[in-house]
Amino acid sequence: MTKAADHLRETIRSVGKSYASLFAELELEALSINDKTEIKEKQENNKEEHIKKCELFFADDINGDKLCMDAICRLGWTVEKAKKAFAAYKKFIVVKSLLYDFDIPSYLSPPTAVDELWHIHLSNTKKYFDACMRAFGTVLHHESSLEYDETHTTRLRRARAQIHNIFPDENIDDPIWSDTTTSSGSKSQSEENSQTTTCQKTPGLSIKVKHIQSQQELYFKLNSTTLLSKVFSCCSERFQFHPSTARFFYGGIRIHGDQTPAQLEMSELDQIDLVLEHENYIQPSQVEPLSTSPSSSLAAAPDQPPPPESR
Repeated sequence: MTKAADHLRETIRSVGKSYASLFAELELEALSINDKTEIKEKQENNKEEHIKKCELFFADDINGDKLCMDAICRLGWTVEKAKKAFAAYKKFIVVKSLLYDFDIPSYLSPPTAVDELWHIHLSNTKKYFDACMRAFGTVLHHESSLEYDETHTTRLRRARAQIHNIFPDENIDDPIWSDTTTSSGSKSQSEENSQTTTCQKTPGLSIKVKHIQSQQELYFKLNSTTLLSKVFSCCSERFQFHPSTARFFYGGIRIHGDQTPAQLEMSELDQIDLVLEHENYIQPSQVEPLSTSPSSSLAAAPDQPPPPESR
C-alpha cells in the first residue's frame, strides 16, 4: 500500500467518509497485474449492480419521455438538450448510488442542467419517494447549493471526476456537465448581461392551464414567443389524453398550437382552459346548453363561444 493511499484514506475518515473508490486507483499501483484485474472486475460488477438500481429508480419513465417533456415545456429546452440532460442525470444517479451518497450534506452535486431536471423529478413527491424506496431502500435527498460549508463547486468537481472514473467514455467537457453558476451560487456578470439581453428580446411569463372537467391545474414558465403546442403536448402527457380530443380556450376563444403568448397578448398568470371530448362526454350538438355560466358554457360547446343569456 502506498503512502499516498494511506494518507487519502485517513483524510476521508477525518470527514466521516469511507468511499473506497476515491483511493482505489492509488491502491492499484501497489498491486500485481492479477490483483489489478480482479479489482477492476469487481468494480465493473459493482457498477452493473448500481446501473440496475438506477433502472429501478427510473422505472416509471425509463426513457425519460415525461421528464424531458416537462423540461421542454417548463424550461423552454430543446429536445436535444433535454435528452442529453436526462442521460447525464441517469449517470449522476448511478454515481450517487455507488458512493451511497443519499443523505445531507451531500458529497456530490450535479451540474446545472441535471439539477434542473432533478428539481422537476422531485416536484412529484409521491412518485419520487416511491422510486427511491424501490431502487435504494432510502430517500435520495436533494440540497440547495448554498447550504453547508462545502461549496457547490467542490462537490461538482468531485462528481465530474467520479463520472469520468466510472464512465470513461463520457465527455465531461460537454456543456451539459458544466455549471452556469459561480461557487457562491450566483450567476456571473457576463451571464447576467447575456440573460438580460435575452429577456429583453423574449420576455418570459408564467401561465396556468386548468382542466375544466377535473378542476386540476398546471403551471408553466415559458417565453412569450414559445409556441403553445409545447404546452399542449405537456398537458397531453400529464393528463393522459389524446391531443385530438382536447380544446384549449383563452378568454372564451379557442386557441391553437401555432399561436404564442405574445400573439395572444397574455399577461402573467393568465389562465388557459382545457376541455376534453370523449365518448362519455355529451357532445354540444346533442343537447341544449343547460347553463349560462362561463365554465359550463365552455364545456358544453368547446368549439363555439358561450351562448348569450336568455332574457
